[in-house]
Amino acid sequence: MGDARNVLPSSPLEQAVEQTYALTIFLTIVGFAALAAFLLIPVHRFLIREQKKGEAWNAEIRRRQAPRSEEETPQQSSEPTGRPL
Repeated sequence: MGDARNVLPSSPLEQAVEQTYALTIFLTIVGFAALAAFLLIPVHRFLIREQKKGEAWNAEIRRRQAPRSEEETPQQSSEPTGRPL
């Protein structure tokens, strides 16, 4: 029928072992989360910094190319586009 172990009250030693397992599991999860944060936060900061540099670089390139695109548009160009009419 039932397991005799489930019916009998657990001994103080078994309770201590269960508490030790629970503490070990909890500390492992907390330690893993701390390690992940310790390793990933600098990577995240680096990516954000590089994204801002890239946006600044793109804005500079657009600023430099803006006068060229206004001077010569495809309709004003005397060169053939290579497409048949």
